Amino acid sequence: MEDHRDDLIVIVAGYTGPMESFLGSNPGLESRFNKYFFFPDYNGEQLMAIFRKQCEKNRYTMSEETEKAAVELFTQLYEERNENFGNGRDVRNCFEDMIVRQSNRVAAMESPTREDLMAVLPEDLKEEEAGGEEAEC
Repeated sequence: MEDHRDDLIVIVAGYTGPMESFLGSNPGLESRFNKYFFFPDYNGEQLMAIFRKQCEKNRYTMSEETEKAAVELFTQLYEERNENFGNGRDVRNCFEDMIVRQSNRVAAMESPTREDLMAVLPEDLKEEEAGGEEAEC
């Protein structure tokens, strides 16, 4: 790295604690990685904005009831986050899970309309666990 420092950029990213451990694992690393950017977690409103953008991009529509359920989902996701909170990755995973549930729901319809094919319902945001309980995302 040192011989080509004007031609090479190395970017590493991760959670704060593990990154501190990584940089501290070798005396030469910390001096080579001397620029740091910290990005705070997205809040529930920002997570919802990402989800809404994914829906719009893929032409899915949400009723007011679905929008409200999604706001509650992402608010809860943020408020209950832990050290493995994935920010945008968690939103993408929820979106992909929603697509599967929505597709399965629509596939069970006899003659779905175009609106049915594109509509996201509140139940598409939740998966049913064993025992009949619901889990979100």
